[in-house]
Amino acid sequence: MAIRLVVDTTCDILPNEVTEEFMEVMPLKIFIDGDEYLDGVTITREEFFDKLVKAKNLPKTVQINPIQFEEKFREILNQGDEVLGIFLSSKLSGTYNSARIAKDEINSEHIEIIDSTFTIMPFRLLVEEAVHLIKQGLPLKEIKEKLEIAKTKIVMLAFVSDLNYLRRGGRLSTAAFAIANVLHIKPILTMKDGEIIGCAKALGINKAAKAICKMVNEDYNVDYNRDSVIADAHGKAELEILRSSLYELTQLRPNIQEEIGGTTGTYTGPGCAAIAFFVK
Repeated sequence: MAIRLVVDTTCDILPNEVTEEFMEVMPLKIFIDGDEYLDGVTITREEFFDKLVKAKNLPKTVQINPIQFEEKFREILNQGDEVLGIFLSSKLSGTYNSARIAKDEINSEHIEIIDSTFTIMPFRLLVEEAVHLIKQGLPLKEIKEKLEIAKTKIVMLAFVSDLNYLRRGGRLSTAAFAIANVLHIKPILTMKDGEIIGCAKALGINKAAKAICKMVNEDYNVDYNRDSVIADAHGKAELEILRSSLYELTQLRPNIQEEIGGTTGTYTGPGCAAIAFFVK
């Protein structure tokens, strides 16, 4: 009985990027000014950011519903395989709860689901860890136990260049936006307890990148032997500033590079750069 891994597109692995036969990526829906798209299927990341900067309203995402999950889980079980599902933080979307409802409806011991408590890159790291464990041939329940521990050892740090999208998404007050914009303050974000929060500030992009490096060196016991990810949200210049700073000031050498997708990119806007890594 093989294990099949089911995830959603907010881990920033798109359906056409999957290289493992046992892995499937289910897309969330994105609505932009009334038009509907399937994340990473009917709209690319580049197309999304092009539409984002022109959109009258912030795009909205729609969770995968329980019926979709039930159909997918039953399909896998009927083929004689087991299901390991890992999904977007339940604090950010109802997708995980939809999967839980489907699991409860089927009531099979051959389904295990995990609330990643993350999105984008840290979610990606947890998925990559799941792939490693499945390839080791471990049983389903043991893999889940190891992943529940692994997710407590993942850190994300990011800076945002254009604060307008945080303001429009309600994650930054108008007053704070005005002050930060005038002073060129760039917030540094992390994820804690399933939510994206601010953890520091810096004056300008270069200082934001250096501040992240300082945090890597002083605040975290980084596990340099495990995967790490660097990413941008349609911000190649910001990505290179962060990468150069990491190489100059830290021992962190990200071995995975990705572009942040639409679900989180809606709130960061273009020009965000970030890293995610494991701690010991």
